[in-house]
Amino acid sequence: MAVSAAKHTSPVKVEFAKASDENGIGIRLFIPKGWKVYAHERGDTGMVMKIDLSKSENLKSHEAIWPPFKSVHEELTGKKMTIHYYEGETFIPLTFTAQDKKNPINIKAYIEFGACAEYCVMDFRELETTIAPGSNLGGGTSLFYIILIAIAGGLILNIMPCVLPVLSLKFFSLVKHSGRSRAHISRNLIATVAGIVFSFMVLAAVTIALKDTGEAVGWGFHFQEPAFIMFLVMVLIIFASNLWGNFEINLPVWLNHRVSKISDSSLNNSFLSGAFAALLATPCTAPFVTTAVAFAISQGDAEILIIFFFLGIGMGMPYIAAALFPQVLHLLPKPGAWMITAKKIFAIMLLLTAVWLLSVLHGQMSLKPLLIFIGSLILLKFGLFQKMNVKFKTLFLCLVIALGFAMPLMANNAIEIEKKILNSLWEKFDEAKLEAYIAQEKIVFLDATADWCLTCKVNKFLVLDDVELIKYLKEKNVILMRADLTHKDPEVLNFLYKRNISGIPYDAFFSLKNPEGIALPTILRRHYITDALESMHRLKNVE
Repeated sequence: MAVSAAKHTSPVKVEFAKASDENGIGIRLFIPKGWKVYAHERGDTGMVMKIDLSKSENLKSHEAIWPPFKSVHEELTGKKMTIHYYEGETFIPLTFTAQDKKNPINIKAYIEFGACAEYCVMDFRELETTIAPGSNLGGGTSLFYIILIAIAGGLILNIMPCVLPVLSLKFFSLVKHSGRSRAHISRNLIATVAGIVFSFMVLAAVTIALKDTGEAVGWGFHFQEPAFIMFLVMVLIIFASNLWGNFEINLPVWLNHRVSKISDSSLNNSFLSGAFAALLATPCTAPFVTTAVAFAISQGDAEILIIFFFLGIGMGMPYIAAALFPQVLHLLPKPGAWMITAKKIFAIMLLLTAVWLLSVLHGQMSLKPLLIFIGSLILLKFGLFQKMNVKFKTLFLCLVIALGFAMPLMANNAIEIEKKILNSLWEKFDEAKLEAYIAQEKIVFLDATADWCLTCKVNKFLVLDDVELIKYLKEKNVILMRADLTHKDPEVLNFLYKRNISGIPYDAFFSLKNPEGIALPTILRRHYITDALESMHRLKNVE
C-alpha cells in the first residue's frame, strides 16, 4: 500500500506565494516556533532541502535564489557539529524561463526537507501553479545581477573572522614596505589580488570536476576533507611561529641571489598571502556568497568560472582600490619598534584561527586521531623553535609533517572501518522478515534512523555504536534491524504510520508477545535497552 506524504507531514506550512514586490513568485515556508527546517546547504548533519520542478510543463529552465540560513554549532556525539537551518517565515524566490513564451507554464514542484523539534520528520510536499504567458517570471535575475552579488559577497568576505588573521599579515606587509615606491606597492597589491583570484579559480575547477562526476558540491565543500584542514592548521602554525620570531625562512645565498634576479620575492609573498586568505575565507558563509554559488552550481561550467572569478575580484576590491589610489597608504603608521609587538599580536591571531580549525577537524575525526595530530603540531612547534643544523632540522620537520598527516588519517580510517563492521551486524529493514522473525519467536531490536536526524546521531554515538552493547545483544540472540530514512522509503514510512509514529528516532523491541513493539524513549540510554530486554526474558520465563 502506498503512503501519501501528507500523512507524514510536519507542522510546517508550504505554499506558492508572490514576492514582496509582486515581481515573480517563490515558495514560502511558515515554520512554527520550536521547529527548524534544514537548509539547502549541508552542514555536519541534516537533510538537504531540495526543490524538484522536473515534472513541470513548458519549463525550459529555472533557478532558486536561496535566502541566507542560520547556523548553530553544537557539541554532540563527542564532536562539534554545524547545522544549517531556516526558522520562522522563509521565502525562496524562483525564476523561470518558458520553452514557448506564448503558452503558460504549469509549475509542479516537489519539495523535500527535514524538520526537527524534539523529534525529526522527513517531509514531502507537492505544489502546483500556472504562470500565464507574458507574466514576469522573475527573469530579471540575470548573470549580470549575480555577478554584482558575487562581487558584493567577495567584498564582505574580507571582514569575516576566518579571514581577518591572514589579512593582518597583509597589513603588516604594507606597513613594512610603506616607504617603497608607489609602483612597488601597487605591484604587491595586484599580486595579492592575483593570488585571491587564483585560489577561487582553482576552487571553480575542482567544483566543475566534482559536479561532472555527480558529487554534491557547495560553498566550502573542501572543508569536509580532514587532510585539507590539517594542511591549513600546519601552515598557520608555521606562519605564527615565523611572526613570533621562532625561526626565519632563509634561502641559501646562491639561490637567494638567483631568485632576486628573476623576480621580486615580495611579489611571491603577496601572491601566496592572497591565495591563502581566499582558502581560509571559504568556510565563511557571508551574505550574498551562498546565493552566487548556488546560482553558479545550478548553471554550466562557464557560469561557475565567471561567478567564482568575480567572487575573487570582490574579495580583492580593497587591494584594487589601494593600488589605484596608493595615497591612502600614507595613512598607515610608519615602521618602528611597535611592529615587534604587532607581529606577536598577529601570531596569536593566527594561532586562534588554527584552534578554530582544530574544532572543525574535531567534527570530522574521532578523539584519538585528533590527539595524535595535536601531538604532531607540538612536535612541529618544538622543531621550529629549536636551533640546530639546517639539514637535520629540515629532515626532522619533513618527518614530523609527513607523520602528522599519515598517522591521524590512518587511525581515523581504522575507526571508520570498525564502525562499518558494527553497521554490517544490522540487517536492513524488511517488514516481511520482521514478521517472520516474530513468528519464529525471536526478539528483534529495530532502530529507525536517518543521517539528517541529529537526535539519531546522538543515540548512535552514545549507545548504539557501543561494541559491548552490540555483543550483549548478539549473546542474547537479538536480531538487529535498522530502518534508514536518510532517503525516502515508502515501506518504512508506511510501517511507522501504521503505528502512529510521526517522527524519528524510533527504537523498539519486537517479539511474539509484543508484535506491535515496545517503544523506548526518544533519547536512549544503555540501560533502557538492557532493562527492556531483561524484562522481556523474565516475562517469557514466567510463562
